[in-house]
Amino acid sequence: VEELEKIVKRGDSAIAATKAFYVAPDNSSNALK
Repeated sequence: VEELEKIVKRGDSAIAATKAFYVAPDNSSNALK
């Protein structure tokens, strides 16, 4: 849990990336583009 909180505090970019991987790993590549 502590690691997750650190990542969340890192920035919204980290959260967006994590959500992209959890929501749709296949679409993550398209989201980056």
